[in-house]
Amino acid sequence: MKAPLPTNLEQARERTVQLLSHHYAYDRLTLEQVEDRLERAYKAHGMDELNALLADMPPEQGDELTTGERPLYQLAPEQQLGVAQEEQRLTSIFADIKRRGSWAPPRRMDTLTVFGSMLLDLREALLHPDVTEVRARVVFGELKVIVPPGVRVISEGSAILGSFDHNAPNWDALPPDAPTVRITGSATLGSVGISIRLPGESALAALKRRWGV
Repeated sequence: MKAPLPTNLEQARERTVQLLSHHYAYDRLTLEQVEDRLERAYKAHGMDELNALLADMPPEQGDELTTGERPLYQLAPEQQLGVAQEEQRLTSIFADIKRRGSWAPPRRMDTLTVFGSMLLDLREALLHPDVTEVRARVVFGELKVIVPPGVRVISEGSAILGSFDHNAPNWDALPPDAPTVRITGSATLGSVGISIRLPGESALAALKRRWGV
């Protein structure tokens, strides 16, 4: 049977958000569907509205999300590692570059952003099981890196009249074999931002979840 939602509305909202992201990771919801349901979850005023968002989903065990049955990140299959691209250069000059959805990043990415913006969304990417390195150089621009929960983030960049984010999850809560994303480089009169977001979760929804709104 389905695990009952908590009686407290905000706890129930958080549980609903986790379950919706979990079902999205299992391909039970499309990106459009999970975005719509997450938005409705944060606007819900009662338990009935939250229950309705999960009514058509299969039953889940109560501890399924905490036992790590399936992580919210994806790893590249072993047979693909031998032929995967080792290094790639991405350049955005007076332009906007976005890499998101299902894609296979190389082990090392050299990124250059000059008077432009670049987005590297790794939530559906096929990550290397060891380390994926992003070497950033930003000048009068912006680089955003989005990683899913469960991925170890190492940020070792520097900034000159700009900002280089060092947002990272609690390492103690991650297993030793968790994949790692290492972000190095510099931001001059620009910014490098790192955010940890659930699959399908918008930036606004992530902030609401962190703030408990």
